[in-house]
Amino acid sequence: MPHNEPKPKRPAAKRRRRSPTRPNVYVTIIGAPTAAPSQAAEPVPAQLDEPSGFEAPLVSPEWLERRSKRLDAFEQELRKRALDLDVREAELEEREARFEADVFLREDALELRERAIAEQENRLGTRETDLSSYVARLQGGLLRADAG
Repeated sequence: MPHNEPKPKRPAAKRRRRSPTRPNVYVTIIGAPTAAPSQAAEPVPAQLDEPSGFEAPLVSPEWLERRSKRLDAFEQELRKRALDLDVREAELEEREARFEADVFLREDALELRERAIAEQENRLGTRETDLSSYVARLQGGLLRADAG
């Protein structure tokens, strides 16, 4: 595709023009205009009667009202989110506490089982010892009976 070909234009009905945005901000320049070097630096009496610029609003009241409403809505949304977050955090802490209690209970149960198994192993050890000594006595008695 050659680079010299112009791009095809879209039909006018499909093109959208964005309307220019105009902020509701009024800017007032404070101070006197700069004087030419040949003119005197003293203010002209007509300029003294003009407002100094502090009386003129910098932004429109409507804009301030809309901004205040947006900020209030945003603040309310943030409060709602913070409350939801606090609720979720409390639920999470409760769940964590339940899990921790469950772990402690399971550990206690395991310790009880380990002690019971250790006791059974001890009893089994003593029984084995008793049995081996009994077998030795029987074998010794049988040997004596065969010898005598």
